[in-house]
Amino acid sequence: MSIHIPLFSVPGAHETFRHHITEEETAAFAALIGMPSSENQCSGRYSSISNHFMIGIISGLLNTRFSSQGLECLNLHFEFLSSISCGSIIETTVELVNSDPAKNLATFKVDCFNQDGDQVITGQAVMIGQR
Repeated sequence: MSIHIPLFSVPGAHETFRHHITEEETAAFAALIGMPSSENQCSGRYSSISNHFMIGIISGLLNTRFSSQGLECLNLHFEFLSSISCGSIIETTVELVNSDPAKNLATFKVDCFNQDGDQVITGQAVMIGQR
């Protein structure tokens, strides 16, 4: 079975998503990983959110957005360029850079920018089509 990506049939094709980081989300994440509520990422001494939180947001976005097309994340690689604060609006652009139908793989460039236009994350996602 070859990869079928109607929105991303040509390298360079891209899509952009926006997400507002809320206190409720960071509290739920803190509870999920066992972080004490006194260390909530949106209050007290923590003014920036965890890189792991952002990995979850991005991988969830990729998996839910492309699962209907038969794709799932195989590999993620990110470089965190700047901290992200609670309340930030993060715009994530996913761009197809390569597809390999013989191996059933698609490689995407992932870039995230905050509401000020500063790049905060860059990376790559390799997704595999279900056989």
